[in-house]
Amino acid sequence: MSSSALIVPCFNESGRLNVKSFSDFLKNNIDIDLYLIDDGSTDDTYKIINNIRDNHQNCFSFRNENNLGKANIIRLGVKNALRKKDYEYIGYLDADLSTPLDEMKKFIKKLKYNKKLFMVMGCRVQRSGANIQRDDYRHYFSRIFVTVVNNYLEISFYDTQAGAKLFRSSIAKKIFKNEFITSWLFDIEIILMLKKIYKQNIYEFIYEYPLESWIEKGESKVKLIDIIKIPILLRKIKKEYLLF
Repeated sequence: MSSSALIVPCFNESGRLNVKSFSDFLKNNIDIDLYLIDDGSTDDTYKIINNIRDNHQNCFSFRNENNLGKANIIRLGVKNALRKKDYEYIGYLDADLSTPLDEMKKFIKKLKYNKKLFMVMGCRVQRSGANIQRDDYRHYFSRIFVTVVNNYLEISFYDTQAGAKLFRSSIAKKIFKNEFITSWLFDIEIILMLKKIYKQNIYEFIYEYPLESWIEKGESKVKLIDIIKIPILLRKIKKEYLLF
């Protein structure tokens, strides 16, 4: 019986979906369900994920006709999965598998053996023994971005945007109950939401897992206009979660 579910948001991913990696993982990990969610793609993405689904009992697909953006298509996928089965753990990762699927099994193990944790989030730390491949420009931008976010929102995390997170289902039900107010900064919203809900130091409940492998694949889907809007979005987030 599947105890874990992983949501994979897909938008125009026909050129990046690694069918073999998904198929091998599904075949070798029957206790984990994958939900491949198409966010209104205009290419063959939905056809490809349906082909994967048709060959594996622990794979499900869903298509939203309109593009919701990463945050709310993941939310839709989480809610869909929680309606289907009573999972113990539920999370998400990017469709290009920059975070390999096998890394998520380590997240599951961490939650399983540390009952205190609410969530595990991937952390891209370039270090000896790890295969972390990032474009230099994006890496330096990321460090500046995280520094700004930590100072402005009064939190302390190394990497909020790695794109791989896992939650206890009881926590996920609270986090994904309502729509997010931003599309690609929603990972930060999740942290602040937990801080707001539990009204205490949340660092002992969130574990940043140093990824052993993270390989940047293709161009980022974050547009220049999104970067320009960062100050506005951060202010909106701060106001929403009553931090003024």
